[in-house]
Amino acid sequence: MRNEEISARDALTINLWVFRSVGIWAADIKSPSLRLIYNIYGAIIISTLSMIYFSTEIIYVIVIWGNLEAISEISFLLLTHIGTVVKLFSFLIRRERVEKLVENLAQRNFLPRRNAHRDFLTSTVRVVNRDNVIFILMCASTVIGWAIVPMVDSGETRRLPLKTWFPFDISNSPIFEVIYAYQTAAVMMNAFMNAMMDTFASSLMALAGAQLDMLRHDLSKLGREDEEDGENPVEFKTAVTQRAGRISKVGRAEDKLKGKLKTGNVPAEFPPRSLQDDILHERIVGCIEHHGAIIRFANEINDVFGIGILVQFAVSSIILCLTCFELTLLSPGSLQFCSMLLYQGCMLLEIFFYCWHGNGIICKSTDLMIAPFQCQWTACSPRVKNTLRIVMCRMQRTHKLTVGRVFNLSLETFSMILRTAYSFYAVLQRVHSRVIEAEKRDSMNF
Repeated sequence: MRNEEISARDALTINLWVFRSVGIWAADIKSPSLRLIYNIYGAIIISTLSMIYFSTEIIYVIVIWGNLEAISEISFLLLTHIGTVVKLFSFLIRRERVEKLVENLAQRNFLPRRNAHRDFLTSTVRVVNRDNVIFILMCASTVIGWAIVPMVDSGETRRLPLKTWFPFDISNSPIFEVIYAYQTAAVMMNAFMNAMMDTFASSLMALAGAQLDMLRHDLSKLGREDEEDGENPVEFKTAVTQRAGRISKVGRAEDKLKGKLKTGNVPAEFPPRSLQDDILHERIVGCIEHHGAIIRFANEINDVFGIGILVQFAVSSIILCLTCFELTLLSPGSLQFCSMLLYQGCMLLEIFFYCWHGNGIICKSTDLMIAPFQCQWTACSPRVKNTLRIVMCRMQRTHKLTVGRVFNLSLETFSMILRTAYSFYAVLQRVHSRVIEAEKRDSMNF
């Protein structure tokens, strides 16, 4: 398999397609005039289908303020759109850094050089694309379910899929049909954009995990035949030639060292370095550079997307509790119930992807410390062994991604969010029960 057959950017194909469609990814446009036209297109799409619709939700909440059931019915989607707006502006403000992150996937240290590297990268790309397809289909199914509910619910007068406020009467045709289509399109676009911004960050985390797998493999294979692992022979010979060239520059120094050894002026534990020893040392230096590049890449992901992830976690905790409460008010088995349950699944997947890939980075960075023990270190020279000790010291610290520098991205955090959401739900359910009981007492007294 050749290098061009697999690329880390293949894991971001769906994300970048959605970003281009909504007008927030102009990295591939080189012409300044075309980029300007594209930016104008993006501003129109975002303002029309996101900002204006978001404003109608805010005003509607102000109008119905005080009605617990009505607020809970609209709040889950409102909170989702709040999170989307925050992540969108954070994305646009840091767009150059985001584009740089994608470019860094093609840097020399990140390119696969062995068959095992390509296997790690291929597996990661396959998993990420599968998750993206599942997630975007779930989002589309949820929005379609919401759009269909008013059509099949013949027991009520015609109504819009979602409750929002408009400064004019929407009950008459064709205004009703236009607003109906506008709501569906706006919610669908926001759902796709929100989902792909989340999976974009989690996909980059997954790719960082794949690089850690590559590095662990390289450390564990030090001192073994490169051809057995399918390394490109041309690259191997180039590395040997480059290293031999460096050695030739200091050939006189080594000749002097050999002369001193013959005369006994230099202790025997400092023999002249062999070419094999230098090549092995060069590989260890390459592993150190690779490790540094991975850490910088992961830290940049954390800095660029940290605010958006923190907002998403806070919003998701509240939404999970609100959707649980809303499900108790709906008839089980109804289309609306199924749509709400699917929406709750989307919220769970959104934060699960972050926690799963963040937990993978924790586990894989921990494995790096023991990887050098699996190589042929016993047959290495004292110089190489000392370098390996330095490598192990550098990799003793487990790398962790954080949510706004508050808590770590891990499966433990995911379980904590579920417990928090259930606690919020229990409080909300208790308040609602007390309101119902109070209303019954008032009706009986009346």
